[in-house]
Amino acid sequence: MPRRSRIAILACASALVAPALAACGDDTEDLVEEASLRECLADSELKIQPPPATAGGGLGNVSPDFTAVTAEGVEVEVVVHGSEQKAMRSAADIRGALVSFGAPASEVLQRRNTIAVVGEGASEAERAAIEDCLGG
Repeated sequence: MPRRSRIAILACASALVAPALAACGDDTEDLVEEASLRECLADSELKIQPPPATAGGGLGNVSPDFTAVTAEGVEVEVVVHGSEQKAMRSAADIRGALVSFGAPASEVLQRRNTIAVVGEGASEAERAAIEDCLGG
C-alpha cells in the first residue's frame, strides 16, 4: 500500500475515532473535592471530625473519609471517591451492609462522586443542606 494511502486511512480513522473519544469525556470536572465538601458542610453548621481510627462494620467494606455531626448530634459519615461510578457501587455496598447490620434507619445519599450516610434523627433542613453540599 502506498504511503499516501496509509496516511489518508490513518487521518480518516482519527477523524472517526476522535469524536467517539471526546464523547467519553473527562468527568473529573463534575467531581466534588473533599476539601470543598468539608467546607460546605462546615458552612452549613455541621461539625467536621476525622474518621474513626478503627474501621467499623457499619459501612461494610467502605471507610469514611470524615464524619460530620449535626447540631443535634446526628453523625454523617462521608465518603469521597474519584469517580461517580465507584461512588454508586460503594453506596450500594453500604445500603446492603446497613440492612445486614440492622441499621436501615440510616439514609444513604449518593450524588456525583460523594456518599453521605446520615444517621437517624437529622432534620429535613440538615438533610437538604447535606444534599446541596454533595452536589445534589
